[in-house]
Amino acid sequence: MQARCQRMSLHGLLGLWFLGCHASVQSAQSAQSAQPDSSVLVFRHCPRSTKPELQGRTYNNYSQQPFPDFPVAPMLCLPRGLDILQAQGRFLKASLPEPIHVVADDVERDKQTASALLEGLGLTSDVLTVSSAPFSKSDGCPDLPEAEALKALEEQVRRFPNPASYTNLTQRLWEVLGDGAAGDWPAWPCATKQLHLGGSCYVSSAIMERFLMEWAGGMPMAWSKLRPWELPSFLQLHVWARTAATAAQLVARDQASIAFWVLNALAEKGTQIFTGHDSQLNALQAIFELYYTPTPWPPQATLPASALRFDRTGSKVTITYHYVDFAEDSGAMIQVPVALENSFGQVEVSHLLRKALQNTVMECVNQPREVVQI
Repeated sequence: MQARCQRMSLHGLLGLWFLGCHASVQSAQSAQSAQPDSSVLVFRHCPRSTKPELQGRTYNNYSQQPFPDFPVAPMLCLPRGLDILQAQGRFLKASLPEPIHVVADDVERDKQTASALLEGLGLTSDVLTVSSAPFSKSDGCPDLPEAEALKALEEQVRRFPNPASYTNLTQRLWEVLGDGAAGDWPAWPCATKQLHLGGSCYVSSAIMERFLMEWAGGMPMAWSKLRPWELPSFLQLHVWARTAATAAQLVARDQASIAFWVLNALAEKGTQIFTGHDSQLNALQAIFELYYTPTPWPPQATLPASALRFDRTGSKVTITYHYVDFAEDSGAMIQVPVALENSFGQVEVSHLLRKALQNTVMECVNQPREVVQI
């Protein structure tokens, strides 16, 4: 039965989990130091450069002095970020059950991230697959009508109001930036449009993400007007905007695939690493109903080069969030537990499956068979 579990298609896997296939897998080993039967890590990509424009204007329109230029083209990994990812691979290697396989989204920064991790792990591109399938919805996914999608986003914003410090942080950010050509942008309404938050909410989120990338990439940050110890507080502007835009009805379609690719990989022996985006981490938070606090960062932060990790031993899965301290270059990953409904960090695989079925639209799931080996 166990061998059959490991070879099943996704649809077969779903049925077998409910029929108790997971119970036939080896029971948990007693030694805490023992490797799990399987591990799945869903990474956000490297620290990267940003797009040149923000809401139709250059970033320099929002500041009194020019932003520093990134040393790479837009949306590509910064050199220091790749060095740290290699170190992360070396740090993780001993804890990962073999064989190890990596699936990267077909986006250059995700492929760069995968290559850096592989180098640190001492592995070659033979174990790398590039595919957009785990990170996107299927061609047959039914669209949510635009009016319903906007309503879902508005409800999400009401459900997760901005933090009490939001106004003060936005004003302080404006003072750091100085009065640019865009004028008093903090006064712009935080409107929901085109299925994301616009106006001042989008501006403050994007600028704080840029400052984070500057710091993680070893660049001067915010013209030295912000200190690294201030970043976690200011990053609330970005983390809240992402949480507020992750409406369940949208994630259920747009990011349905990643949840089932994680479940499929957990049924296999060894390690599967996915290198994607903060969209996948936010989606897994929503679909599996996960919560964590990566001190000193805000709850639910999805930092560059961080990962949600799922370790299965027997039928139980332990979930943790892993991130690095960009103040140093060792690649050592800090680990914090993830809270779930009625549990803290450990659940049955069947629980995750139930959440995935409840919180996604199955017609939107790209099947594992669509992966193309390179």
